[in-house]
Parts: sequence; C-alpha cells; structure tokens
Amino acid sequence: MGGGAARGFAHIGVIQVLEEAGIRPDLVVGTSAGSVVAALYASGKSGRELQTIAESMEEAALSDWRLPLFKPGVLRGEALSRFISSQVRGQQIQEMARPLGIVATDLLSGAGVLFQRGDTATAVRASSAIPAVFQPVSISGRDYVDGGLVSPVPVVYAKQMGADLVIAV
Repeated sequence: MGGGAARGFAHIGVIQVLEEAGIRPDLVVGTSAGSVVAALYASGKSGRELQTIAESMEEAALSDWRLPLFKPGVLRGEALSRFISSQVRGQQIQEMARPLGIVATDLLSGAGVLFQRGDTATAVRASSAIPAVFQPVSISGRDYVDGGLVSPVPVVYAKQMGADLVIAV
C-alpha cells in the first residue's frame, strides 16, 4: 500500500473489493499513509471496519503541533502513534493477524528499511514522517522519515517478504 497522504484511504476501497471477491492477501506492506491502513488491516480489521474508522476520524485528533515551529517538523507525530496503538490494541508488528511490513527511510543513509518486528505504532509513525512536517522518529538509535521517499509503492518489499503475486495500490 503506497503513500499519498489522504489518498492513502483509497486503499480501504480496494480492500473492500478484494474482500467481496473472496481474496485475502497473505501479507500486507505499507509505506507512508499506506502504512496506516496496512497496520490496521493486518491487525484483523475488515474493510468495513476500516471505512468506519476513516469516516469517524477527526484530523485535529491526529495533529500535535510542535512549538517553536522552526524546529525539525511542525508535528510531533505522537498523536498518530497513540491512534495506531489504540486501533491495533498495542500489538507488535510480528503479532499481527496477517504478516505486516512497514517501510521507512533511514534519515542518515537515505536507504529504505523494512520493519517486520517491533512497535507497530512507532514504525507507522516513522513511515509517515514527512520531512519538515513531522519530526524524524528515532528507533534503536537511528532516525527515520517517510517511507514514500524511497518506496512510494512498496512492491519490492512485498516480494522481499515472500509475495509471489503483488496487488499494488
């Protein structure tokens, strides 16, 4: 599931169509906004549940302004992290109902990183951390930013996780 800010919610419609056709992905990989939907879906939520969440979501609840504004990133991203954690009931990436991969960009090297273990909310926060909008996210002493910078649609990472056939959105 690729990035694209609010367009990331288009993934929900695709999930619903796949479910109606009886297609259940073996694994899910997300980057940037797609990591939000991927994490919620991998936790076991249905397309209908995802739609309900998206329709009831208040943008203000996910905004946590950082002052002063001249520091790296005007949003901390902690509100997004809390939202994800509550929606996935604190499950770690490796505990999801469906295998999950979250793509982020290593700020120092510029390389893409696939998270398949660890805190789901933190990985999603890192994958969604658009530079200058969100502050970078530190994981194990490394800083990460938006996965969409290196992989707007993470097909390569889905194959790395073992996918033979990839449905990319």
